Amino acid sequence: MSRTSHFSITPLLDLMRHAGRQRHEAPHMALARRGEDLAHRFVEQEMGWRVVARNYRHPMRKLEIDMVAVDGETLVIVEVKTRASDDVSHPLRAVDPEKAWHIGQAARAWIKRAEMLEMGVRFDVLTVLIGETETVEYHRDVYALGGRLPV
Repeated sequence: MSRTSHFSITPLLDLMRHAGRQRHEAPHMALARRGEDLAHRFVEQEMGWRVVARNYRHPMRKLEIDMVAVDGETLVIVEVKTRASDDVSHPLRAVDPEKAWHIGQAARAWIKRAEMLEMGVRFDVLTVLIGETETVEYHRDVYALGGRLPV
């Protein structure tokens, strides 16, 4: 008789990857990467989306998208904000109009390059707090640009 274990190795692998990053990256960058790993897992396992890109950087300009996912017929551009605590301010406050504009520019470039011009687009934010516990909060349609991006 065989038994199937329900133990998930994914969190353990995330912790090992995070420990390795701490040796090679500045502490704030290692924390950000850990948050992106947690957000990636949250999006796929809890939301049921398919992640199609992570850490896209525009080749000519300093523009970045943390994550691109597909939610049914909608392309979701995801900004991930990670903090060790929200004592000073909530991570969502870091997504100001200037940041939204930069993400929109990067999204235009990614969508055009990926030839996904016909899909609807939504801009969501995931905030991740990593302290004694790990908390992921989902914020839908934080900065709407009218459903479809003019390219």
